[in-house]
Amino acid sequence: MQLVPKTVKGHRYWYLVQKGRKNGVVTNIKTIYIGSADRLSQMLSEAGEASFPAAFDSWEVGASAALCSEIRALGLVEIIDSVCGARRSDATLSYGQLFTTLALQRAIAPLRLRSQDQLRSWYEHCGVRDMLPLDPAGLDPRRVDEALGRLRATDLDRVETELVATVIRKYGVVRDVLAFDTSNFDSYTRSANPSRLLRRGHAKSKRTNLRVLGLGLLVTADDEGLPLLWFVYPGNQPDVRSFRSFLGRLKRCQHRLGLGTRSTLVCDGGNICKDVVARIDAEPTLHLIARLPTGHAPEADQLRTDALLPVEGFGDEGRAKMLTTAVYGKLRTVVAGLQRQHARIAAARLEARHP
Repeated sequence: MQLVPKTVKGHRYWYLVQKGRKNGVVTNIKTIYIGSADRLSQMLSEAGEASFPAAFDSWEVGASAALCSEIRALGLVEIIDSVCGARRSDATLSYGQLFTTLALQRAIAPLRLRSQDQLRSWYEHCGVRDMLPLDPAGLDPRRVDEALGRLRATDLDRVETELVATVIRKYGVVRDVLAFDTSNFDSYTRSANPSRLLRRGHAKSKRTNLRVLGLGLLVTADDEGLPLLWFVYPGNQPDVRSFRSFLGRLKRCQHRLGLGTRSTLVCDGGNICKDVVARIDAEPTLHLIARLPTGHAPEADQLRTDALLPVEGFGDEGRAKMLTTAVYGKLRTVVAGLQRQHARIAAARLEARHP
């Protein structure tokens, strides 16, 4: 046990810290906040050495409380159970309880290696155990493997549908402007793993020795950024192909998401090409605003800096100009402007009906 000082905003505070090994790495396994030096002195003088605590325990509480509150409010466990059905008679946990606990672990304390095997240990040493009481025996790795083995892609789609509908109804989510983007995540699976999703591609981490998993995500464009649609794809798949897949999914669930003629989708320029724009033109209810890479709108690229007009609220570097020009053979509304690095950018509203 060590008495450790820490300076926060110019003020010095003291903590009791116990070191230990976790996953082979030395780290802080127990920490208790004491306060300032005056507070420490006062505690020692008032309590006396005999009554001062000889030991203590601590665990994460804040994230557990916030997430468990949302889980109860949305009825997530009940949604999963209604979709996946009942487990066999000797199972101690339902599908909803097990998968919800797995999701909480990924959100609060994701582990790089053997995360699933450590689910029970994590649960028994964090605040979730008090807010979502379960039988820890049901979190045994073998039982988790068995439950995951029975989960199907159609089950995930149905859970997603029910959960998103509940979120929209409960919180009155505004869907006038939505944002779409893709990313990928490193995996640490063996090369012999037969997964069709884990592939070596252009990893965001710049690592070349790991297989990656792609993720496409549609979120609300407000400060909340609530996810409304998501899907995974092979890590070596280009963004344009992933965006085509996304458009198909969006068309199938457009009605249940409540997207009307006023909804506008914003995406990065790496997701669009001539074929994608033609497909969007064929959809009468889909509006799209996308960044245009250099060369897609030559007239906008050729604008001089002094031809751009100041944009209020963006300082000296906020300069832009709106024009109508040809993009992929059709007239579009394009806004040419400057980024902070003074690189030219152009954003187009890809609507052939109202250029």
